[in-house]
Amino acid sequence: MIYTDIPFHEEVLEGQFNDYVYWIRSTAAEPSVRYRDRDWGFWQFTTTGRVPGISGNVDRNAFFGGEREWQQFVSGQPMRISNR
Repeated sequence: MIYTDIPFHEEVLEGQFNDYVYWIRSTAAEPSVRYRDRDWGFWQFTTTGRVPGISGNVDRNAFFGGEREWQQFVSGQPMRISNR
């Protein structure tokens, strides 16, 4: 899995490592707006989320997939994800 923000993706990763699952950071817009032609497994959509029991802000993330894809991820199996 590769975690990236928008500038690093644009400058270094765009078009590279397409067989890897990406965990992308895009807090101002949905991934399809900020990451051209990039499938993603996880999307960090905010850095100012709130969670009961934790004081202060936390990152909030979304997983792209259903129960089957989640089970593949947690068991270490390759994930095939297409957001397009």
